[in-house]
Amino acid sequence: MFSTGLVGLARRHFVADRRRLVVGVLAIGLAMMLILLLEGLWQGVKTQASIYPDHAGAQLIVTQPGVANFTGDTNTLPVSTVATVRRVKGVDWAAPVRGQFVVFDLHQQKVAAYVVGYVPGGRGGPWQLAEGRAVRGDDEVVVDSSLADRHGLGIGDQLRVGGGGFRIVGLSSGTSATMTGFVFISHAAAARLLPAQGTTSYVLVGTTTPAPTAARVPMVGLTVFPPPQLAAHALYRPPRHLASPTT
Repeated sequence: MFSTGLVGLARRHFVADRRRLVVGVLAIGLAMMLILLLEGLWQGVKTQASIYPDHAGAQLIVTQPGVANFTGDTNTLPVSTVATVRRVKGVDWAAPVRGQFVVFDLHQQKVAAYVVGYVPGGRGGPWQLAEGRAVRGDDEVVVDSSLADRHGLGIGDQLRVGGGGFRIVGLSSGTSATMTGFVFISHAAAARLLPAQGTTSYVLVGTTTPAPTAARVPMVGLTVFPPPQLAAHALYRPPRHLASPTT
């Protein structure tokens, strides 16, 4: 009885002042829109954190000690780390990957993208091509198709990455997230353009026995994560060594 009376009082109050009713309805609508917007942004952040680890084709990803965020932390390993990882029992293959945020000048606009340097013909490159082919040479680049569409880029066009000129030979699909898209060049080209010569960022590892292999990697002084765990760290742990984008 008491609750029914309160509901009736509230109804009469709102109906008596239609402006207040309209404002109240609009406020509720705006609150719902904000919730949906935040949910969409959160989904985008989760996609951003996991898109590369989920699609790189590796069962494990090796990082330097203390680094657990694929795109948010600066990670530097000697190139010799690849050979070290390959000697670990249970490792079927190991591939170096260099990663760095880069800011392009496109049509007088600053555009951020995440550049991935990988060994052509090896692991770590674009997992799906919408057009063209993968990188074969050190002067070639594959660009995320969504990024290319937004800026009128196509096969055969030139793109400057970190001060170097590259010819677009492929457009990748499924390689974009809310905040940025991925751009793929050769590991050798990335080594020339990005800081810290003679290094790589991560080592992708293929293995049929992930758990025991992951247990052995720390014995050689490295940190290793399964891709889902690396993505989860990026979501719930703030970046510790966020890199400044290269221009």
